[in-house]
Amino acid sequence: PLAPKFTYCWHDVGAQALRQLADWLASGKLAYDWFRLKEFRVEASPAKLILEELGIPHGIDGKFVVLEPDHATALLSSMGMLANKAITLERFNKAYSPEKNALQLVNEVSGLKIRAKAPTYIGSRMGRPEKARERLMKPAPHVLFPIGGVGGKVRSITKAYKSSKDKERFEGKGLEIEVVRLACPNCKTVGVRYKCETCGARTVLEQVCSRCGRKAIGEGCPVCKGQTQPYDKRSIDFAKMIDDAVARVGEMPDDVKGVIGLVSETKAPELIEKGILRARHKVFVFRDGTVRFDATDVPLTHFYPREIMVPVEKLRELGYTKDAEGDELKSEEQLVELKPQDILLADSGAEYLMRTSRFVDDLLVYVYGLPPFYNAQKREDLLGQMVITLAPHTSCGVLGRIVGFTQAHVGYCHPYMIAARRRNCDGDEDSTMLLLDALVNFSKKYLPALRGGHMDASLVMTTKIDPKEVDDEVHAMEICTSYPLEFYEAAREFASPSEVKLERVTERLGKPEQYSGLRFSHSASSINGGPLKTKYIQFKSMKEKVDYQFELCSKIRAVNVKDSAERVILSHFLPDLYGNLRSFSKQTLRCVDCNSKYRRAPLSGKCDKCGGKLVLTISKGGIEKYLKISQGMVEKYGLPNYLKQRLMLLENDISSVFEDETKKQFSLEQFM
Repeated sequence: PLAPKFTYCWHDVGAQALRQLADWLASGKLAYDWFRLKEFRVEASPAKLILEELGIPHGIDGKFVVLEPDHATALLSSMGMLANKAITLERFNKAYSPEKNALQLVNEVSGLKIRAKAPTYIGSRMGRPEKARERLMKPAPHVLFPIGGVGGKVRSITKAYKSSKDKERFEGKGLEIEVVRLACPNCKTVGVRYKCETCGARTVLEQVCSRCGRKAIGEGCPVCKGQTQPYDKRSIDFAKMIDDAVARVGEMPDDVKGVIGLVSETKAPELIEKGILRARHKVFVFRDGTVRFDATDVPLTHFYPREIMVPVEKLRELGYTKDAEGDELKSEEQLVELKPQDILLADSGAEYLMRTSRFVDDLLVYVYGLPPFYNAQKREDLLGQMVITLAPHTSCGVLGRIVGFTQAHVGYCHPYMIAARRRNCDGDEDSTMLLLDALVNFSKKYLPALRGGHMDASLVMTTKIDPKEVDDEVHAMEICTSYPLEFYEAAREFASPSEVKLERVTERLGKPEQYSGLRFSHSASSINGGPLKTKYIQFKSMKEKVDYQFELCSKIRAVNVKDSAERVILSHFLPDLYGNLRSFSKQTLRCVDCNSKYRRAPLSGKCDKCGGKLVLTISKGGIEKYLKISQGMVEKYGLPNYLKQRLMLLENDISSVFEDETKKQFSLEQFM
């Protein structure tokens, strides 16, 4: 068959369009340099659009359309119009019939075997945008320590610390929170740490009755038969706790954030010192006590040293002494095969984990009296460090190693790594945490005592990936350098994939070569060569995203802009508008000072607990944010009146809920 470069999309045009194209091309001029075509140009015409549909490269020179010599030769030959250095319609006219399709016609007149360039088109839509940022709870805390409503809506420990010193407000009782009971077997002191703050002995959990408050052994109270629990609500000397923490780790940052309350089984808090150190290094804690960075998974099996911004000498130290061909690694231009448990961090991830390493080092020095471990001054100091990678819906982490970086807004790793930590390779996002951070700070005692509370936590860890044990989706990955002719012939016949024999991972399972020597069929100049961050991430407002989306849609012939606009409104904007309006009618009120929530407003009009101002939790702007955008799209693209009327009714519903500030009632006389 004709080479793919010169095989055009004949199946996208009809025979009549080909007739129009042939008549137009016949008016063109050929210029030869001996036996080689030097130039072909033809005066511009509406028939130029057919060249675009066929996918034929061409340029404009004044009022002429100019084709490259090779493409001009291929086009005219395919249409049977090139003979003895001249353009002729004789052969084309003889074979032409409106009933024939264009692909059938060019095969007949060209004397060549011309295949369909794209026998099957696959539609697509935008998936989730890429991600590479820190994992945060909402609002993001620095420490898992409960401060109730004293810290305000941002759970500020700094604010709670100042309040705990307010004797008039706390009446010398300290801060009252629901927290674990850890009793010292020696001096009987009850605290919140596993080391007695009075005598230094190891403390133990103490059970109390949830009904009568009596101490008890076991799960039931011997007196009132109530359920026992290892925590209670009591006052703690919060100011002293902060003062002691500051004395150990140094000055307290301006804003250290905790949580309102704990939802774990024992309600055991973290050390306040951890929160001070995390705030100092600008990192945040997740619910299991670790610091995490999330990134969208992108599979990678090979790289060039220049792509991952790591010197060849450093790669050799990390075990990459050979390139993909088995030669000594000496140049940054040699192709290298990625080891299955090595990962590439996004630039922002390297920065965040570097700050995390400094937090861990300070924790070792100031809290545990140990020497620092990482000593990371620049991101290159993270190379070779171990990490735990984890999929959010699982409880088993996979050990990994940092070997490079990427400018892209994703996380690169081996397909085996992706398949080992999740059920499939669906391009979702996974977490990365420093190994020492997890070993020192992770605890099951922090996890929620709810259904699913132990998900998204590395309860166990895979230290070595066995390809036989990972998700079998990756077993079907082909590892050949090229596809045989039989593959293309089978594709033309729409044969089942099982009928085509290609080398795949499954054929190497259990063999030494299952870990290396995996090949690929198509090369790329750089893994950083494409867009490093999508426009969807860069644009902040929804209006901006919608405007640019439909500006692009209008440029793509395959897109029905009107249908696309209608789908966006029906599937996205309308459900959001209705949902927000419904949520507004059922919303709660919140105190701006202590963050207490009320299902209904108190008769006093202010917070019963602290006297603070009450505000709504859902604003008018949040309800109607898509209304004007939707109405604008209806007018701009001439969408059905039915959709226009639905938006009008919805606008009336929203207006009926909110008072029109431009119209005020001054007296009953206005209605008389």
